[in-house]
Amino acid sequence: MKIDETVINARINKIQEYLKILKELKLESRENFLTDYRIHGLAERYLHLTIDCVRYWKPFNLKT
Repeated sequence: MKIDETVINARINKIQEYLKILKELKLESRENFLTDYRIHGLAERYLHLTIDCVRYWKPFNLKT
């Protein structure tokens, strides 16, 4: 399997973008994080997006 450097670089850029957002959310107090569903939901979503960037997803239209 050949690794596409542009895909890797795009994923790294997205990871950096998502981590920046997560670091901003980290500034919220623990109480706000636990009680405000919007803050908690954003953190959960961006963590999920970050994990998805790390994992390999084969495009559905490629045959094995």
